Amino acid sequence: MNRFELAILNKHNKHHGQKIVPNITRMQAALIKKVKKNETFKIISAGKNYGFTLIESEHLKERGVSEHLNNEDVYQRISKQPT
Repeated sequence: MNRFELAILNKHNKHHGQKIVPNITRMQAALIKKVKKNETFKIISAGKNYGFTLIESEHLKERGVSEHLNNEDVYQRISKQPT
């Protein structure tokens, strides 16, 4: 093993088995788990390193259509159904 591999192995062994201390409370963890299972809301990135935010799923779909699919620089509207 080279020096780098030994250093990594030593760090791993030093911290292996140590108790992991979460940075959120049990109540916060339970709330996050509950929200993730709820289909009414979605957790999304707030952007610009502001973390995460909740948004209603229906609103997220509407934004996706209005901001993305209606972008005529990306998509071209077809006047009739293809046959």
